[in-house]
Amino acid sequence: MRSILFVFAKTLVLCGVCSHLASAQVNAAVAPSAWEPLYWDQLMIAVKDAQQRGAKIEAEGLCAQAIPYVEVQAVKALRDHAELLEAQKSASASDVRAKAERLAQVKAEQARANGPGSMYLGFSPWEELFVYVGALQLLQRDSEAQAVRVLAIAYRRSQEAYVRRSILMREHKDPRGEC
Repeated sequence: MRSILFVFAKTLVLCGVCSHLASAQVNAAVAPSAWEPLYWDQLMIAVKDAQQRGAKIEAEGLCAQAIPYVEVQAVKALRDHAELLEAQKSASASDVRAKAERLAQVKAEQARANGPGSMYLGFSPWEELFVYVGALQLLQRDSEAQAVRVLAIAYRRSQEAYVRRSILMREHKDPRGEC
């Protein structure tokens, strides 16, 4: 009986060490230049781990990596969608290109701003990304479609985090690490 408990306890300790090491690896990692769903997943796991350990500053640092990463990748994906539509001679290519550039402009303005704020885009980027998913599926580019689908969900989650953070601040609660 003692040996089973000992093995179980040892496994729990090792899992905790592995989890902490994984979060340290993500901490030190440079964000990939292209969208990598696995990198996003690792960041979110590391955030959750830091939150569970009460390491709000570490979680906030990870959020500071995660949110800009997903926002930059959303702009790139919208530009890729515009290029695909241009190659297909689609009339909607210029509209998608304009939306990509609007998103890039707004994110650049937010990065320069002092303090939280919001700007109206006139469209929902994650919905546009889901349109791109459909286009990729029609072309039977299923692995790309799946990656963009994960990006759309990640982008929506990152934007929801801004709302949660605003609510926490309004309630005079600490929003650090909330992403």
